[in-house]
Amino acid sequence: IYFRIEITEYGGGDSMNSRSQMMRNLFARWFSLSTVREDPSSIPDACGLYAFRKREGEFGRLLGKSDILYIGSSKHLRQRIVKNYLKGTGGETTKRIHLNLVKRRYIEHIDLSFRLTAITEYNKFEKELREQYENEHHEFPPWNRAR
Repeated sequence: IYFRIEITEYGGGDSMNSRSQMMRNLFARWFSLSTVREDPSSIPDACGLYAFRKREGEFGRLLGKSDILYIGSSKHLRQRIVKNYLKGTGGETTKRIHLNLVKRRYIEHIDLSFRLTAITEYNKFEKELREQYENEHHEFPPWNRAR
């Protein structure tokens, strides 16, 4: 099984297949994180989901392969990405990701994508994305911690 998030429009639907397809089609455009660091205005300061992926391709998981490193959500995407991950302000998970991105220089190999959502939906969609990933790979993305 290969899990790669590619998002377009949320089409709704009740079946598991439409939900799975919706999750796979969520992130359509990817940005180099090093480019985002140089020009943060490419990320809106709005509510939504986001994901980091390894640009060079997939890596092995307990079950299958994936290129997704982290799935998250925020009320303020630009602030979360720039202030928290790129500048290292925040809690334990944020500082761990900052260490990987900046200190270990993974930033040159990581892409970011995001999807704007209603303020009432972003947490729900993040949870669904992580659950789908866990169901397909029997574990969370490597930079996500089990909650």
